[in-house]
Amino acid sequence: MPVGASSLPLVELEKSQVSTKWKQIRIRKNSLRRKSSDCSFGKFKEHLGFKAIEFFHAAKKTELTSSFTNRRLNRLATVFAVEYEDAFVWDTNNFRKTDRDVFSVADFDSSRLAGRVGEALAYLTMVKWDYIYWDRCLTVWQRAARAAKVSHSDQLKVAKYVKRKVSSGKVANAPDFVFEKATGHIALMEAKGGFVHPQYDDPPIKDDLAKALKQLKAWSDVIAPSPSKSFAIGSYLREESDSNGDPSLIAFVDPEGDEVLNPRAVEFPEDLIRRCNYGAWLRGMGLVTSGMSLMDLRRKTPEAVSLPVVRIMNRNFAITSLGWKLALGYELYSYLWHEPYSLVDWSAGILAMGLEVNTLRVVEQAIHNPDVPVLLRLDNQDINAVRGETDNVNWSIMPDGSCLLLLDRDNLYQALQGRQVFKL
Repeated sequence: MPVGASSLPLVELEKSQVSTKWKQIRIRKNSLRRKSSDCSFGKFKEHLGFKAIEFFHAAKKTELTSSFTNRRLNRLATVFAVEYEDAFVWDTNNFRKTDRDVFSVADFDSSRLAGRVGEALAYLTMVKWDYIYWDRCLTVWQRAARAAKVSHSDQLKVAKYVKRKVSSGKVANAPDFVFEKATGHIALMEAKGGFVHPQYDDPPIKDDLAKALKQLKAWSDVIAPSPSKSFAIGSYLREESDSNGDPSLIAFVDPEGDEVLNPRAVEFPEDLIRRCNYGAWLRGMGLVTSGMSLMDLRRKTPEAVSLPVVRIMNRNFAITSLGWKLALGYELYSYLWHEPYSLVDWSAGILAMGLEVNTLRVVEQAIHNPDVPVLLRLDNQDINAVRGETDNVNWSIMPDGSCLLLLDRDNLYQALQGRQVFKL
């Protein structure tokens, strides 16, 4: 797991600028306004700072919201940091990707990688703005429709309505995510991402965000209660040696949500977004049936699961392993916990993921009470206090209590000795 930290400036663009055809959003070069601006898109509103492990934690969370088979869960969500550990430049004031001659252009410039980076950075941006719980918009909507017993024919009507609204004509082009604050306020978010070619210096920010706004509007109409916010967020990374003037940056549009009374709107159960948020993470921890039951609002027979517990700054986290580094030079990925073999390369550490114990206890109750909004009881204040500690680069904790950790031998031994049993 790479170590280090970086930062990206955030630039806010007006909806009218982005949505109006032929309107330029870049400031004319050498103009007075350009000289007084932070970049060619205007002044920086704020900065997003993050550790390398937080970036890969965010990338893992985005994969878990879209992976629906165990194989994809094990393969795609866990190897992103390994596959692209040398793709980014850390410990700089501006987050950059390495120069393209290091990688094959076809691989590094793939839209899939750019999309994953964009989603991870957009997630971290939403966390900065105090949004805690999330999942794919389409995933939550379908589960809400099922819970509300919306007929198949009525679901098709919604699909046709959205298809007419979305410029691409594809229903699947829903906004990437639906988010919820601790206060219960809901927001939609569409993430875009791209790598800026240094030769052309022409990031498609206007086109990307204009498309995002159309997707956001279409889906705001079919969700109840109406989202109070709809964010279009685009992340555009430059290469390490790119000296064209603009830095890597995040551009976003933050229009107010519209109050819409639409008969097609599906009412979200009170804690459904939170259930989907934790259901995806449980699946990543290897607790697949528990995660699916939580997301589907479906009661299951309780199963006793013994999990190691590690302590971080006076908080306990139940964990499962993603794998440990072997001295033989290859990686072993396993959800089985046992005393490590002598082949383990302890200098590399053990990668684990987990959930804060008190949060997991509430999730435990929610799994077995699908008709009760149990997850509304969650209190994240203590977790936010833990997140304030930035000196340690070996762990990442998100405000929902999920964590990604690198453990040494002593940490693992203590975690194994502190096992707790959960009825999941």
